[in-house]
Amino acid sequence: MNEQQPLGDDMTDPLPASEQLVRLVEDFRVMAEAEISYYRARLSYSAGVAKWTSLFVALALFSLFGAVVALILGLLLALAEVIGFLGATFCLTVGFVLVAALFAWVARNKVRKLSFPELEGTNDE
Repeated sequence: MNEQQPLGDDMTDPLPASEQLVRLVEDFRVMAEAEISYYRARLSYSAGVAKWTSLFVALALFSLFGAVVALILGLLLALAEVIGFLGATFCLTVGFVLVAALFAWVARNKVRKLSFPELEGTNDE
């Protein structure tokens, strides 16, 4: 960058306005390049973190799915001794459908509470 000339001791010889403007534009350009570099580095770091996080979330969900299958199988085998295989299958199916319906109902109620006044044209404030 250009070496800036100091003002005189009595401040009677300031730089011309055109030179001050050139220096201002140069400083702004350098600052903008630094900001762009900072946000590129931040985005690159965040993308790496997101990649690894999504991988571990997928592995956790896969493991959880395996655990749920094992639970269902264990319940099916345990109930089969008491009420037979068809009865156990029916009970587990109905039970899990009811649980899914409960979760769907809760989700529906949560979605109904969503409000975007700026999109709906109303001000609830």
